[in-house]
Amino acid sequence: HDYASGQEGAESAPVGFVLSWQDVTAIWHAELRGQQLLILIMAGAYMLTQLVLLLLLVRLRAMMQQHVNAAAAEAEQAQRQLHSLLSDSPVVTYSLRLPGTALEYISPNCNHLLGYAPEQIIGNSSWWLDHIHPNDRDQVRETLDWSRWPTKGIRRRYRLQHQNGQWRWIEDRCRTTLTADGVRMLNGVLLDVTAQHRAEEALKESERSLRRAQRIGAVGSWEYHFADQTLSWSAETYRIFSIPPDQTPDYALFISRVHPDDRELVDAAWHSAMQGERYDLEHRISVGAEVRWVREMADFEHDETGVLRATGMVQDITTQKLREQELHRLATSDALTGLANRRHFMERMEQERARAKRFNTRCGLMMVDLDHFKQINDRFGHATGDRVLKAFAHTATSRLRQIDIIGRIGGEEFAILLPGTDLAGAEILAERLRLAVAEIAFADLDALQVTTSIGITLITAQDDEVDTPLSRADKAVYAAKHNGRNRVETAL
Repeated sequence: HDYASGQEGAESAPVGFVLSWQDVTAIWHAELRGQQLLILIMAGAYMLTQLVLLLLLVRLRAMMQQHVNAAAAEAEQAQRQLHSLLSDSPVVTYSLRLPGTALEYISPNCNHLLGYAPEQIIGNSSWWLDHIHPNDRDQVRETLDWSRWPTKGIRRRYRLQHQNGQWRWIEDRCRTTLTADGVRMLNGVLLDVTAQHRAEEALKESERSLRRAQRIGAVGSWEYHFADQTLSWSAETYRIFSIPPDQTPDYALFISRVHPDDRELVDAAWHSAMQGERYDLEHRISVGAEVRWVREMADFEHDETGVLRATGMVQDITTQKLREQELHRLATSDALTGLANRRHFMERMEQERARAKRFNTRCGLMMVDLDHFKQINDRFGHATGDRVLKAFAHTATSRLRQIDIIGRIGGEEFAILLPGTDLAGAEILAERLRLAVAEIAFADLDALQVTTSIGITLITAQDDEVDTPLSRADKAVYAAKHNGRNRVETAL
């Protein structure tokens, strides 16, 4: 560029060119060879990298295949085990989509439980209800509103019909769940409880039979655990003791029902039984104003943990006891007067004679004979004679102590035992009795006068048999009659 020749402010203008030449053949060939070498190196590196990647992919694929094969084998093994377990299991599992009754799944062992293959049941919305026993359908329908179920689900028991026509009792345990996609599912298990149900029904029938037998026999049962001092009663035991079934029994409640005069006896028997003695006794219980007789028996034993337990029975023997007392009364009492008859009086007299002989005590003996009794019968009739005998029995009984014993030993002959009474006391009582009898009057029989001849003696240790004092008293009565009747005589 020629900068001097240009005008002011104008750009300079070129005036010529300078051209330089250089031979770069060798340099260019060297650079070309370098580029080719670089290409070869990069191509080799790429091929090597691809080979390594290919080897890694092959190895990784092999390893993944091994894992897949192992997982598939485990899954297949688990499937076989699950199938075997479900096939042998007594529990049939099922699931269905709610709302609805068509099963989407049921385990293969349903064939054993119901006789049907899974494919005969799955998808059939009417199969379940159609195979429920007609008497159980209404009960099952009441459980179909799953929205009212508790969270833990429900248990229901009903009969399902086997393919062979038999009915089997099934316990159906089911509950609802919500899947991840919001589907409400019903999952459950079916268990054949036919044998259990029959056993339960047999047990219930046995319990009903036991209750009926206890009610018929008036026999109740009870059990007492000493560890926690709990007492359990059967229904009949509650009835016998007249206690409401909702009241929890205990020993204090039991002993409060025992008659006050028998509580010491019962309590002593209870504590003796705890020490190994036999618990078998009869006693009275108070039920309001009523007195009942019961018999109790119990077995005391230690359980496997060493705790003492008592199992017993209580029987209402009131009727039996009253019958026994009536039979005893009839066997020992005079039917007309209600006094001891001759046989019973002689037995009691022998007891008093034996007591006097053993302890050297005395017992007053009084023989009483109604004067001219045959004439009363002849004049006023035997009915009036019976009235006289009853009136005498009432008069005499009302003047005796509770421990005294009076008996009718003949037609109009009576005898009285006075335990612990000496001769002077016997004479006083005899005189009082004689005067009381003389005051007996009958409003419709003014002419009837009743008197007695009384003989007194003592039963002592020297009397070896009852006939000895009885003979002395009889002689005293004879003396009273001989001396004018209506009097008291003494014989020693």
